Formats: sequence, structure tokens, C-alpha cells
Amino acid sequence: MIHHSMLVSDINREFPQCRPVFEKYGIAGCGGADGPPEPLFIFAAAHRVALPELVNELNQALRGEWREEAKLSAGDVAVEEAKAEQLYKRFIAAALLVALTVGFTLGAINLTRIAVARSYSDISGVLKQIHGHAQIFGWVGLFIMGVAFHAVPRFKMVGLPSLRAANACLALLVAGIVVRTFAQPFGWRWLLLASGLMELASVGIFVGLLALIARQSKQSREFYEKFIAASVAWFAVLAVWNMMAVAQMFARRSTGIPPVLDAWMIQVGLFGFISNMIFAFALRVLPHFLGLRATKIWAANAAFWLWNAAILCRYPVAWQRDRLDLVASWLELIAALLFVWAVGIFAKRRTKIEIAGVDNTFAWFIYLGFGWLVLNVLQPFHADLPRLTASARHGMAVGFIMSIILGVAYRILPIFNGVNLHSPWAMRLSFWLHAAGTSLILAMAYSARREQPWMFNWAAASGWCVAAASALFAWNLWLTLRTKAEKFTKDSVAKLNTRVTELLEVYPDLRPVLIHGGLGGLASMRHNPPRFVTLEFAARRHGIDPAPLLKLLNEEIQRRKP
Repeated sequence: MIHHSMLVSDINREFPQCRPVFEKYGIAGCGGADGPPEPLFIFAAAHRVALPELVNELNQALRGEWREEAKLSAGDVAVEEAKAEQLYKRFIAAALLVALTVGFTLGAINLTRIAVARSYSDISGVLKQIHGHAQIFGWVGLFIMGVAFHAVPRFKMVGLPSLRAANACLALLVAGIVVRTFAQPFGWRWLLLASGLMELASVGIFVGLLALIARQSKQSREFYEKFIAASVAWFAVLAVWNMMAVAQMFARRSTGIPPVLDAWMIQVGLFGFISNMIFAFALRVLPHFLGLRATKIWAANAAFWLWNAAILCRYPVAWQRDRLDLVASWLELIAALLFVWAVGIFAKRRTKIEIAGVDNTFAWFIYLGFGWLVLNVLQPFHADLPRLTASARHGMAVGFIMSIILGVAYRILPIFNGVNLHSPWAMRLSFWLHAAGTSLILAMAYSARREQPWMFNWAAASGWCVAAASALFAWNLWLTLRTKAEKFTKDSVAKLNTRVTELLEVYPDLRPVLIHGGLGGLASMRHNPPRFVTLEFAARRHGIDPAPLLKLLNEEIQRRKP
């Protein structure tokens, strides 16, 4: 009988039939051909497996009763995960394509036509609606889906349930947006109905996959995950309302969505779906990237409930709208201020982070975005104030949401790909173009009130500044994602952008070195960390300085070379 104090190397040497059990739990060549000379109870603790379960499976293998289905299943999952490594790039590419066409470019054209006509009502409302739809479902929706499919399974330490379903999600949403863009203005009723069904199916798949990830994960839930759950739930609500709007246009043979329904959908999209997801990622990554003080969890929790309660107070019952709008405005203001204070965006930093190869300009976007969030909640946001509606919506969509997306994307997507950003100077230029565009958005409110030509011109200029910033962002990001990461080999030295998993694949016996060097989370992981995790990312996640860890690793690597 195998017992907990036996050495792993002795078990593999004396009982070769037990090797598949160790492979199932991620031995990955650790300790040489026979495994590490450590007791079984230490192996179980390091690989996050219950000791009685491991001992039982080893004894089953010893008796010839253990089957390798789990091993084969794990192999199949590994193959699917390897293919899924590139999934987010397809979503990002589709999001950028929508942004550069029906998104920011059409928006800039609409503003230019408004400036020429000197009136916000002289262009078709249909063009405004397909622009807004493409921005929420296409530009931001596809972007969030891609990042979520890549990051959330890794946060929860499970594989993507189905790569085929994720690809179907992408194809359906892109097809739905393309069909909607042409079917709505031309009044092609059946195609319009089909677009709503495709978008509803895509969102349904997305919601289902994330629900499976949450259910399959054995990781303890963290407080920020409620924001992700709320975002996904509001996205489902938005898809249903979008389908209802399409069905209504189909039945009435119209090409426009009624104003109140359109306003409610925009509210749910910007405040419910997108903002909740941004809040979740802000809580998860910004403290480590910006060296922020400890997060005030109670304040973040309070902000969550107040923010989502405010959404329910917008347009729920027409005859009480004025009173509930006032309640919603106060809830949004308190929630936003609580969240900003909880994260500590504008508080004194715990530490200043300087990393070779990383331009901290990405933080400028973060500060600009949260500044716009505070500004937005200080002004009303609903269709009953038509003179402020366009300014307020664009302030939220471009000032807050786009700023945060650009800032976080400039920082995390190079990490996903294991490379540095292609062009830091292009990131800086895109920031100033974006900042100029967001500042000029304020002219939209004043031009609607005072009807002065120069203010209309400013509004048009803001559209083209933002479009130029998005184009520069797309160019810079796409070249970054096309760059192939330097693969770690036995001739390499450990660097900040070295992927932890590649390091462990070449030197599996360095796992204890990483653990003692400060990456204690490896001791509780059954397998190697997600492939996008670099040494710099892991060190910041554990709150340690990566420099001593790199020095220690390179000393150990030199000892292992002939």
C-alpha cells in the first residue's frame, strides 16, 4: 500500500503504473525522470490536491483499477486551451474594425453633418441609432467579450468550456452587427429581425460560457466578481430589449426605435453592462499596475449596490419618472465617489512602479477616465433633457468608458501576448488626441443651448480627434498583438516579460525557487499558471519587487547550465 510519507521518486521508480496519476496532477517533469525526492504529502500540498484522494488514486493504479480517462480529458483540455490562446485576438480585431467604421468614423461624420446643418435634428435618427448600437455591441461588446474569455477562465483557474461556442459567439455577433447596420436604415424587415436573433444568440452563448466557468471553478469567490456577474446579467437584459426593439420595428414596419426605449437601452448598455465590467477589472488589476493603496472593500461593495440600484430608477415607470430620475442621479453620484475612493485612484500611491519596457502613459488614460466618471455623474443623464443628452452620453461613452478601455488595453494586452507595446510614442499621441476630443465634447451641450456656429464646429472637431485616437490605438495594438513573444529556452535568461509557465517547462525544478522568492501562490496551484502570466505580472500580483526574484532565478539557471 502507498502511504503519505513515501517519496514521489520512490513511488515512480518502484511502481511505474502510478506515473499517469502524477501526470494528471501536473508533475510536468519536476525533479527529473522519477519525480522529486519529496514526501507525497508535500507534493499534494504543492499541487493543490487532497492527500487522501491522491493516495487513493495511487493505490487504485497499483492494483490496476485506475483508468486514464481523466488524463486524456486533461490532454484534450490542454489542446483546446492552446488554441484558445489566440481567441481574444480575433475578438479584439473585430472590435477595432467596428470602431473604425460604423463606430467612431460614422460618429465623426454625423457630427460633421450636424456642424454643416447647424442643427442636431437635421440628420436621420436612424444613423445615430446604428452608430450607438455598433459602439455598444460592436466596439465595446466585442472588446469585453474577448478580454473576458481570455482573463476570466484564468482568474478562476479553469479552462474555457468550449472554444467552438466562443467562436460561434464571435461569428454571430459580428454578423448581427453587419446585418443591422444595413437592414435598419434600408428597412429590410426580415434581415433586421435576423440581426436581433443573431445578437441575442451570441450574448446568450457568452452568458452561458461565463456561468459555466463560475460553476466549474473551485477558486474562492472574490468581492469584485459581483461586478462581473452584474455586467453579464445587464448584457443579457440589453440583448432581450434589443430583440424587442427589433421585433417592434418589424411589426410596425418602421426603421427607428422609440425614444424612451432607446434611452433605456443606452442606459443599460453604458451603466449596467459596460461600467460594471470596467469596475470589476479596475478592482482586479489597477492596484497592482499603479501601486495603489489597499482597496476599501466595504466602499466598493456599497458602490456596487448603489450603482445598480440607480439603473433601475431610470425609465422604469413613465408616470414617476421625474422623482425616480432625481433618486437615480443621487445614487449614481454617491456610488461613483465611493468607488473612486475605494480604489484610491486619486489617493497617494503605495509605491511608484517603474518597469523597463513599460511606458506609464497608460495611467494617464485611467486618471482621465475616472475624472470623466465624476464629471458625468454631476450632470443629468436621460432623454428628457434633450439639450444635454448628446453631451452626457458621449461624456460617459468616450470620456469614461473609452479612456479606461484604452488605458487598460495598452497595459494588459501586451502582457497577454508576452511582449512590450509596439510604440510608446504612438500611445502618447493617441492620449493627447483623445484628451482633446473628450474636452471638446462639452461644446456639444453649449452648442445645443446657444446655437452658435463655432460650438457646432468644436463638436465636429471632437469627433475627428476621437476617431484619430482610435485609429492610432488600433494600429499600435494590432502591431503589438502580431509580434511573437520570445520563447524561453535553456540558453535564455529570466526577464520581466518571461512567462512563468515557459520557465517551468524548461526548468520544472525552479518551482520551489519561485515560491521561496515570493510567488507563494504557486504552492497552491495544481498546474502551471496561465500562459500569459509573466514574472513581472506575477511579482506585482504578489506585491513584491521583481528585481531580487530575477537575480535569484538567473543565479539558479546559471548553476544548472553545463
